Amino acid sequence: MNAGEFVTRLRMLLAADLLTGTDRPVGAVAAAVGYGSESAFGRAFRVATGTTPARLRRSARERER
Repeated sequence: MNAGEFVTRLRMLLAADLLTGTDRPVGAVAAAVGYGSESAFGRAFRVATGTTPARLRRSARERER
């Protein structure tokens, strides 16, 4: 893993934590982990995790029930 991959992985782990542990809007989560646009964040998140930010949040909430 190179430095860029490490940074991206760390940003996505932080984002996943914010998405599942807070009610912050996706745009706010994107900004919190360093993305200037929600769409760029969504694409990067989907590539890194295989799911969308909204789908991750929804499945985490369903597991809480």
